[in-house]
Amino acid sequence: MADQQPDLFGDFPRRHLDDWERLAEPALKGKKLASLVSKDADGIEIPALSTRQSWPTHSDPAGVPGFFPYVRGTRAAGTNRGWDIRQSYEDPDVDRLVAAIREDLAGGVTSISLAAPLRDVATATKILEALPEHAPIVLDAHDVLESAAVLIAASEAADRPLVGNLGLDPLAALAVRGELVVDVDTAFRLVTDIAHHVKGRSGLRTVLVHGEAYDDGGATDAQQLAYAIGCGLSYLRAFIASGFSLEDANRQIAFRFAAGADVLRTIAKLRAARQIWSRIMGACGARDDARRTTIEATTSRRALSRHDVWVNVLRATTAAFGAIAGGADAIVVRTHVDAVGVPDDDARRLAKNVQIILREEAHVGQVIDPAGGAWAIERLTDDLARTAWKRLQEIEGKGGMERAIEVGFVARAVEEAYFDRRNAIATRRQAITGVSDYPWLDEPAPAVLTSSTAPVEATREVELSLTAPKGRIAANAVALARLGANTADLHAALLVHEGRAKTTPMSARRDAGPFEALRARAKAFEPKILLASFGTMAEHTPRTAFARSFFEAGGIRAIERTFEDPEAVAKAVEETGAELAVLCSSDAVYERDAEDYARALKRAGIRFLYLAGRPGELSHRYVRGGVDAYIHLGVDAVTLLESAQKIARGEDR
Repeated sequence: MADQQPDLFGDFPRRHLDDWERLAEPALKGKKLASLVSKDADGIEIPALSTRQSWPTHSDPAGVPGFFPYVRGTRAAGTNRGWDIRQSYEDPDVDRLVAAIREDLAGGVTSISLAAPLRDVATATKILEALPEHAPIVLDAHDVLESAAVLIAASEAADRPLVGNLGLDPLAALAVRGELVVDVDTAFRLVTDIAHHVKGRSGLRTVLVHGEAYDDGGATDAQQLAYAIGCGLSYLRAFIASGFSLEDANRQIAFRFAAGADVLRTIAKLRAARQIWSRIMGACGARDDARRTTIEATTSRRALSRHDVWVNVLRATTAAFGAIAGGADAIVVRTHVDAVGVPDDDARRLAKNVQIILREEAHVGQVIDPAGGAWAIERLTDDLARTAWKRLQEIEGKGGMERAIEVGFVARAVEEAYFDRRNAIATRRQAITGVSDYPWLDEPAPAVLTSSTAPVEATREVELSLTAPKGRIAANAVALARLGANTADLHAALLVHEGRAKTTPMSARRDAGPFEALRARAKAFEPKILLASFGTMAEHTPRTAFARSFFEAGGIRAIERTFEDPEAVAKAVEETGAELAVLCSSDAVYERDAEDYARALKRAGIRFLYLAGRPGELSHRYVRGGVDAYIHLGVDAVTLLESAQKIARGEDR
């Protein structure tokens, strides 16, 4: 009896994929399930249904957690013991920053990321004193030497270990800013020089590859993977050339990727990153157990909005969930007001608690690789890795990431990807809740801290020889910092050397940017539009709601009036003072009454008239009545709203 296994499905008929497809066809109105296949921004086909045939699970190509090829995570226990809950700080007020760090560490944060450049050793010392001895600190300053030298000097002066990452990534700095203080080869030498200076300090890395910088610019997931890993490969070569072993060079590098609100894609992206890096390390000759890497995730800055900021909490929560399920070693959750200003205590606490709740209440980390074996995710991981690999080969064919950035190839490719995404957002095929859909014109301003962002000024003249023996450039910079030189002094010392890398900068963009620009312009003159609804409530409500959301997304306040007779519109136009109006009802009612209402509105003084819906076969009648344009799904809302604002300002006169 003990050996008998119950037949749990014995009472149910056996079903096959063909059976499910036949059941789905009525809902698809006779179309095949294959008609639902779509393509993402990387050109990857997304099937409507993934099955056993989508992924060869019998050969287990993803391996097991903690072992090569590390697709399923670098730790056998997954995130069961927790991940590094990291908080990011940009506040230039040092005393306020230190107080915030102390409060957050007491509340569950386990490491910190400093997004603003350090000022001097005194500033760095204050920050280090706020940290427990072995709490990781990560620099996010995007400079090539200055902040790292100051932080190292502070740790050496205090004789305390330094754990975390010095955050060096000159290639990302070049891509974002369009220039470096030195040429690329010198930047690589500075990075490796610092690595030699701190070599042997357990738990301290030199390079943090900022993959999220490409996401900020609008890159696709495959581009983000290819460009970040391409940078990692360039640093790997530089470390080996400077005398590091392959394994030691790998230990100097960590990666950071953006986690978006699409949970499945975030999971697949982090898994694909480990798969690609493992393959690269194998090609370089590393042992299977030396092919792992450390991956940090940060919730996407590009996905944040300045309006209806509470929706950012939902975006961050889903992104953090995806990062955990994808096996991130450390996670930064950006606050819901990051796009507005410096977060206050409440905003930081909320961002931190997103991770605390996911860990302690949702117990997300209790399942080891929850995505493992899910056919859709396994297939997407593999497809994303293959697509990114092709892009990486293209980068290598151009001479590596340093060359691809310098000649502007990366900036152009990201610009093209952003243009495609912007079109999807402008036509509202990609909706942004609270911005392009369901805008809230009367929302209160979110609470943020006021701050001064004045740059650090040079106070003394110092010299740095870039021809010093290996390890001495960093040692000299650290010594100068201990003697009082600040980051601006060190920056000025680098500026005196000839040769600076320059390229086309890759602008940071947020998805909500086009609509936020419309809202900002509208705030100056408060345009309005009359929603002329007619017919029964059931007939006009869907398009009335659509029109309200459509125009208020551009900061044009919608004033609704419901009419039973065209003769009543004149009074409404006079009362509202509107010069723009939109007809709202069903197609059947339009056929009967739209022309009459259009004429009445134009006689009452409406200068520009829209109709909510497609023109269809009766467009000639609508135009004859006075309709000037149409709003519907698929129309370029940004362009139309820009035009509406100009009309409201009288610029068309």
